[in-house]
Amino acid sequence: MKLYYQKEIIDNLGVGYLFIDTCTLILLTTYLEEFSSVLRSLKDQGKELITIPSVEFEFLRTDNLLVYNSRAQFLKDYVTVYPIEKHLDKLSSALKLTIQKVAGTASYSDFLLYYCLYTFHHAHLLTENYKDFKTSLLDRESVFTIDTDKDIRHTGLYRFSPVKYEKIAATLLKEV
Repeated sequence: MKLYYQKEIIDNLGVGYLFIDTCTLILLTTYLEEFSSVLRSLKDQGKELITIPSVEFEFLRTDNLLVYNSRAQFLKDYVTVYPIEKHLDKLSSALKLTIQKVAGTASYSDFLLYYCLYTFHHAHLLTENYKDFKTSLLDRESVFTIDTDKDIRHTGLYRFSPVKYEKIAATLLKEV
């Protein structure tokens, strides 16, 4: 297995949050040895790995006790669970409309991850889910490629774009 990524981008992300969705949590636990240097680099520079309760639930859901225990240990060792749901009362109508317009098929968890990126200005998201995390609202700053004998997987590093958001929101608010 080979892992390809732009080391200089990861080494210069700086302090802040790196949100992780379900597919990426599964990817990290599957290829923990290959990602260990990336995880160490992120920790050394003060980048905190974060997820949300609904993602934690999805990640831990399995009928295999060994897999459950392994995943629970990974969360304990590497990830903080942030209760973003407690802050939904601050969610603006403009943001809600914009996310619905851009990513209308996004799941509840994905919608909350958009909200996290909006709320925490220096936050990033690591996800394989490029279909629901749109570059019309986010900047894709880097891509990880995992090359195995069985498949090739791509994981994107995203950041919320205030410029793109303002442009889309302004257009939407004129329509309302």
